[in-house]
Amino acid sequence: MTKTIKNLGPLELAVLGIIEREGNANVNTVLEALKKKQGKELAYTTIMTILSRLFEKKVLTREKQGRQYFYSVNKNSKTSSKSILSSISKSLFQNRKLQPILSLLDGDEDLSIEE
Repeated sequence: MTKTIKNLGPLELAVLGIIEREGNANVNTVLEALKKKQGKELAYTTIMTILSRLFEKKVLTREKQGRQYFYSVNKNSKTSSKSILSSISKSLFQNRKLQPILSLLDGDEDLSIEE
């Protein structure tokens, strides 16, 4: 797992996921998406700080348009969703490829063959 990914908190990961899905986004776009996702409204300055910190960590790039910044995922960074999922999988399952699937199925005796 890369050092940067280890240092990302839950809100930072949520913001990163939104920006990756949107392609690029400003603070207001992220605020609206988080409000829909979490059902609660965060302060504009909170999101602005998160985006600035992700930029400082080189996870995001930004481009100034008028008076605001638009952020996008840094393609040179190891923070793509595939990289993050791979890192989490390696951390949790020590590279055992079938372990995540077996873990999901282990607790569900009620599943049918089709499921």
